[in-house]
Amino acid sequence: MRLLFWILPAMVWLPVYGQGDWNAYASAVYIYSQNNGTNFYNCLAPGGGQNIGTLTYNGNLGTYLYNSNTLRLEGGELKTFKTGTGNVCSATMWYRVYRAGNPGGPFLPVNLPFYCDCTAPVFPLACGGGPCNAGDQKWQNPGGAGSTGTPIDLTNRVLGRYTLEVYFEITGSDSGGGCGSTKFENNNGANWFMDFTIDYPLPVTFAGLKAGRDESRVRVEWTVTGNDAVAAYQLERSYDGRVFRTVYKTEAMTGKRQYTAWDAAGPGYEGTLIYRVTAVAHSGLRTYSPVIAVPPSSGRQELAVVAVPGNSVLQVRTRGLQPGIYRVQVVSASGQIVENQKITITGTGSQTLQLLLRQPLFAGWYRLVLDGAGTSRQASFLWP
Repeated sequence: MRLLFWILPAMVWLPVYGQGDWNAYASAVYIYSQNNGTNFYNCLAPGGGQNIGTLTYNGNLGTYLYNSNTLRLEGGELKTFKTGTGNVCSATMWYRVYRAGNPGGPFLPVNLPFYCDCTAPVFPLACGGGPCNAGDQKWQNPGGAGSTGTPIDLTNRVLGRYTLEVYFEITGSDSGGGCGSTKFENNNGANWFMDFTIDYPLPVTFAGLKAGRDESRVRVEWTVTGNDAVAAYQLERSYDGRVFRTVYKTEAMTGKRQYTAWDAAGPGYEGTLIYRVTAVAHSGLRTYSPVIAVPPSSGRQELAVVAVPGNSVLQVRTRGLQPGIYRVQVVSASGQIVENQKITITGTGSQTLQLLLRQPLFAGWYRLVLDGAGTSRQASFLWP
């Protein structure tokens, strides 16, 4: 039985457990979608600051183009507790995909490796933080859901509406001497569900896409063919190549093939900007151009980051920043702070500082945020 007590001054409810007990108390599915980026969708959500994500695993994920890789199952997370002689050994998420309204087919496993222990009363910031009790653990697979260690593309299915069904399994023991018992986090036997729809692309072709900086703005041009079914075009910007936000929108005109858009990129951002164009049909169906990267202007760049994965090091190159102590944060594509340190900049000239990472990084795009001396700078980098 899980009771509650009040912790001051943090004002957060934390669970207290019985003797020799173990189980899961929070679960979430990790999904990338073209509309929302990468997020944890809560299944079992206890509240009180202990939910894993901010979205709910329920309802509809939307419509996606066939074979576009714009909807991916990337993993999941479980939070478990153990008390007394209780022990947790492993965690697994099971999933299957089928035509909506026609359940069937085998469940496939996604291993959730051990992620971190609670350092009561909170989990370490490097693994997401949050309130916890001694004995609590996180089990997580943030990007390697497939059997080959890569995300699972959910768009490689023919036209139709589908259901993604999941449940979770943990192994452990009441006596702490083995792993012979199995428990399930499965919504009391009903499992967890979300729907999505696969559609075919619009009959529009992006024949050309180019971009370049013009003083404080970025100019993006594109050429299309076969745009009669298109209602509008949206220019979308990303800092990491995964999460895109619309920065410009224009109506499509019959017979018009060439379009131009301007983006006043966010002030203080010194990294590479990544763009794509979205064609939106009158029905709401979307198709996407290839992405194009716009590097920073070499004459004004104040912050650059170079990954050195073999040594678990980031080379942070600065120029023109005021001397002082700066806070450095490394932020994942999902918005999670995975590194938090301080560095000292000694002069306004060019400097290269070595930032030794305390936690391993998974492959993907990250942002390095530098705050101090009354200023803030950001730069994106790819961890291979």
